[in-house]
Amino acid sequence: MIAGIRKFLLDKINTDTHIREMIQGAGLTFMAKVVGVLAGLGTSLIVARFYGTEMVGVLAIINSVMGICIVFSLMGMDVAVLRLVPEYMQKYSASSVGCLHRKMVLIVICLALITSGVLMLFSPLLCRYIFHNTSMHFFITITAVFVVVKSLSILNIQVIWGLQKIKIYALMHSFPFILNFLIIAVLTFLLYRENNPVYALFSSILITSGVLFFLSFYLTGKMESKSRVDYRVSYNSIIELSFPMFLTSAIFVIIYQADTLMIGIFRTESEVGIYTIALKLAVLTNFVLISVQSIAAPKFSQLYHGGELEQLKKVAQDSTRVAFWIILPILLISLVFGYRILGMFGQEFTAGYIALLILLAGQFVNVAAGAVNIFLDMTGHEKTLRNIMVFAGLLNIVLNGILIPIYHINGAAIATMITGITWNVMGQQYIKKHFGYSITYIPWITRER
Repeated sequence: MIAGIRKFLLDKINTDTHIREMIQGAGLTFMAKVVGVLAGLGTSLIVARFYGTEMVGVLAIINSVMGICIVFSLMGMDVAVLRLVPEYMQKYSASSVGCLHRKMVLIVICLALITSGVLMLFSPLLCRYIFHNTSMHFFITITAVFVVVKSLSILNIQVIWGLQKIKIYALMHSFPFILNFLIIAVLTFLLYRENNPVYALFSSILITSGVLFFLSFYLTGKMESKSRVDYRVSYNSIIELSFPMFLTSAIFVIIYQADTLMIGIFRTESEVGIYTIALKLAVLTNFVLISVQSIAAPKFSQLYHGGELEQLKKVAQDSTRVAFWIILPILLISLVFGYRILGMFGQEFTAGYIALLILLAGQFVNVAAGAVNIFLDMTGHEKTLRNIMVFAGLLNIVLNGILIPIYHINGAAIATMITGITWNVMGQQYIKKHFGYSITYIPWITRER
């Protein structure tokens, strides 16, 4: 297996410029993500061991609430900028990107302030009637304050991604996880307080956002100084393109956060904590997917808008194949040693083993399907993706509502697995119909294309 993967990668590096750039860039992102994932697991281990399952659950709820608010603050611009930056570099001058960046930042600040205000206003009702825990009010209020900070952080790192500054992107993508780990470690062993994990989380968000703000404006400003702006995008154009992507992003958040939130509604914070650790182990492979897709996404946009459709097909299919063979061993390790790994966080976390197995099955399908959502977004089919994700999101809510009261965290895992399989199959069918080929890869089943 290893020899076959090595031969495949070497052949692609030697014969295909786009694949060579993608694999080399993915390698940098991969290394940074490994460090980030290890730091994230270290943080989870410290929180689980020293603060308990309930605090793990509190952090999961904070991240879920913030994730939902950020979707409304960004309004799809985090995806739109990833498509527009390569497109503008291809069609216009590099300096046009700076104009686009500034306008997007202004829109995001305005939307984030509104979203933050709404969350702060309804925080008491949310805590009392949804989470049935008034002590969460303090945490949700802090979350509202940091919605603006986190939203800008995400937009600015997407700008760096779109500029294909891979080394900077890779470093900054892992930076908050490393910083969070260092802060929580210091606070735990030198200045222990009950809410240290929350303070560490928000401190890492604030510092990371400041660094990204400086870097993104430095990079776009440097480009503007070298050439004149020959195209100025309007605010209306940005919103018109971003809105379908916003709907898609909103559904993605529903799919990936609904399970955590609905466990919080129907069950306890401790069960949220157990499920969160199982979910983190199941999606460990995401650091490989992100590494490959972070390079592939701008390539998809560049090749599609440049009219290189045959090369687009090769890059899309090969990116799936590369990701599959790298991720398969990680899935197998999680499958075999999952129970023991969960036990490292505390014996109570082994209750999440069945949920872990179910989530791993869904993750296998996600890996084999390839970058369906990014492929459709980067090739101008964001409205189709939106429709697929609306259906998947509604299905996910219904399944969680039915299964969690009966099967608890295992029900949430089943709902997540079924939803992921559904939207991947629907997306692949559309790609096959519209482009005439599939980007799925399953060895010995998928025919050579």
